[in-house]
Amino acid sequence: MTHPGDTHNSVTDSWAFADAAVDTTARLRAPHPGLAFRAGRGISSRLYRREIEIRDGLVLLGPFYDRDLAGRAGQVAAGSTDPEIAVTVALIRGALRAHRAGQPVADPHPLPASGADTRTADLNWIIRVAAGFAAAEKTHGHLTAAEA
Repeated sequence: MTHPGDTHNSVTDSWAFADAAVDTTARLRAPHPGLAFRAGRGISSRLYRREIEIRDGLVLLGPFYDRDLAGRAGQVAAGSTDPEIAVTVALIRGALRAHRAGQPVADPHPLPASGADTRTADLNWIIRVAAGFAAAEKTHGHLTAAEA
């Protein structure tokens, strides 16, 4: 069995998206300044909170997922070891650029989701996306404000 701390570290260490994406907590607090977000002290609570923050970021990017980009990424990724993850990473990177530029798409692609039946399978999907995102950052460079 995987220890929650190992999973949390995998998600946190390689999930550059968490740093590049929208500051979810600030967006949630803005209309509700008195709302307090308290995390539990245990590693399981921190892991759960990280999962929720990642999901919130993916949802907030919803209007920026580009169907055309997904199609092009699917063609490029067809021969890769994990084409679904490659397309998901391309969608997220493209949505981050579009979000920073303030350019939502007219007909957004559906939100990336694992389709998993269990939390463990969903976490494994998040970790695979995180690893793919980190690899894309190394290959294609970090997303910067200059791209917006």
